[in-house]
Amino acid sequence: PGSSFASVSTIAADLGNTAVFAALCKGGTLHLITEERITDPDAFTAYCRRHPIDCMKIVPTHLSALLSVSQATGLLPRRRLVLGGEACSWSLVEKISRLAPACVVLNHYGPTEATVGAITNELSSEGAERQSDTVPVGRPLGNVQAYILDQQLRPVPRGVPGELYLGG
Repeated sequence: PGSSFASVSTIAADLGNTAVFAALCKGGTLHLITEERITDPDAFTAYCRRHPIDCMKIVPTHLSALLSVSQATGLLPRRRLVLGGEACSWSLVEKISRLAPACVVLNHYGPTEATVGAITNELSSEGAERQSDTVPVGRPLGNVQAYILDQQLRPVPRGVPGELYLGG
């Protein structure tokens, strides 16, 4: 309650639901950021300095573009940053950790066809097991099952490529 959430995409898209419903359910403040402001790193940073944000969900490449400004620290949320919509690089997580060490970063995955969010991973730039340049999607949320299956719909061993199936 009392937290401040930023929606940096249209509320018609599933990306915006993370901020919209969290604010509504917990009695927080919802900031609907205009397209003009969210595409201008300086304007968005200035807005966030005037209206500090506690939680924001954004696509990693969009955030990378916004962090290109010299005073980017001000645009990161104070408490939670949820990244989703595409793969996230470890280099972005490291940059976020340097700019906002107190901010918890979550990788959020969920195809629109299944749900807005099905799998999440709390990220840390320190001590993480890095088997690729991108961060792992994580583990299923409550009431969700995730399986990696082969072409015959059989579970594959850990580390073997397959197709992600969600249930729940």
